[in-house]
Amino acid sequence: MFPNRVASSRLKLMAVAVSSLFTAPVLAEDGESGAASRLPHIEVSDQRSHYDPRPARVGSATRTEARERDVPQVVDSVAVEQTLSYGGRDLADALAGMPGVSNVSDTRFDAFRLRGFSNSGDLLLDGMRDDAQYVRGLGNIERIEVLKGPAAVLYGRGGGGGVINRITKQPGREAMASLTTTWGSFGRLGVAADINRPINEQWSMRINAGRERADSFRKEVDSTRQYLAPSLKWDDGRSSWLLQAEYQEFERVPDRGMPAQVSGRSASGAPLA
Repeated sequence: MFPNRVASSRLKLMAVAVSSLFTAPVLAEDGESGAASRLPHIEVSDQRSHYDPRPARVGSATRTEARERDVPQVVDSVAVEQTLSYGGRDLADALAGMPGVSNVSDTRFDAFRLRGFSNSGDLLLDGMRDDAQYVRGLGNIERIEVLKGPAAVLYGRGGGGGVINRITKQPGREAMASLTTTWGSFGRLGVAADINRPINEQWSMRINAGRERADSFRKEVDSTRQYLAPSLKWDDGRSSWLLQAEYQEFERVPDRGMPAQVSGRSASGAPLA
C-alpha cells in the first residue's frame, strides 16, 4: 500500500504544476497592490550646454545646415567669442594652433595653407568668396568653419586643401544687447556693442559696432580698428532673406621687427655703417 500512496502524491503535485502554467495571476487594479505593480513613467531629455564649443549645425560642407556628425568630411569650427576672450582680434589669431592649418600671412593681408595647399583664394564669407587682400577682423563674426579636403565640387576654383568660411552674426528672434569694453597694456582701449531686436514675427534687425586702439612696446607702432555692420532679416520659417552691410577700417603701422645694424666695409673699403 505504501508505493500506491507515493504514486498518488506525485500525480497531485504534477496536476498542481500543470494548472499553475495555465492560470494567469490576477492583479488588483486599485489599492496598494495595483499601485505597486505599475512601473513609473520615465522621460529622458537632453540640453546642449552653453559652454560647449562645438556648433550644433555646420553649413560649409553641404552648403545647407546639417549636424556635424552627419557630414562625411572634416569640419573644424572655432567660436570667435573664445578667441576674443584671449585677446585675439583677427582671423590669424582664431586659427592659431588648428591642425592642418599653417599661417603664412604677412603684415599686409591674410594667407594660409590647408594640408599643404595654398588657401589664398579659398577664403569665404557666409559661403561666398572673399579673396581680397586685407587683414580680416572678428568684430562681426560668430564662428569660423574650416572644411578640410577637396572642395572644388562645392566652391570651384580648386580648393584642394579646403576652404575657410567665416559665419557672420545674423539677426535672431530673441531680443538681446551687449556692451563690451577692453583695456590692456600699451594703451589698448576698445568698446564694442551688439544689439538685436525683433520687429515682428518675420522681421528682425541687428547692429554690430566697435572701435579699438592700441600702441606697442615699440615707438611709432600703433593701430586703430573700427567696424559697423547693420543687418536686416526676413524669416517665415520656410525661407529667409538677409540684407547685410559691413564697414571695416584698420589703420596701423605694422611691426616689422628690429632693423638690423649693418657693419663692415664695402669692396672699396668704405664703412657700411
